[in-house]
Amino acid sequence: PLFKRLCIISVYGYASQFRYHFGWNVLDLAAITSGAAFSGVDYDENGKLVETHWEKAKNINSLTLLCPQRTADLTRNWNMTINHWLTFYVFYRFNPPKWMEKLFGNRGAKILITRVTAAIFHGVYVGYYIFFL
Repeated sequence: PLFKRLCIISVYGYASQFRYHFGWNVLDLAAITSGAAFSGVDYDENGKLVETHWEKAKNINSLTLLCPQRTADLTRNWNMTINHWLTFYVFYRFNPPKWMEKLFGNRGAKILITRVTAAIFHGVYVGYYIFFL
């Protein structure tokens, strides 16, 4: 019975993420339709338009999340706009204290503080802290 319960919980957990995929992709579609997602164009050497980019509001890479190569792919491709904000405003600008730098290294301390900031940003539920730490 325990193995069956664990299987059911893992299948439900996997399937429950699709509501977020659907919601974020509909939001992305709405931003593209309104023009708010426009992020630039590419031209070739002759000045001819090659490609138009509509990725400013993109918040999720569904395929990369469903088949990740590394665990870092999960955090980089889920809630991407918040991750960009956290990277720029917390990770790059934070100088860890010396004791934290000795304990985790410079990069490790910055990652820890960034993930704690993200966990605080999400709320007081224990699951967020377990994931981010």
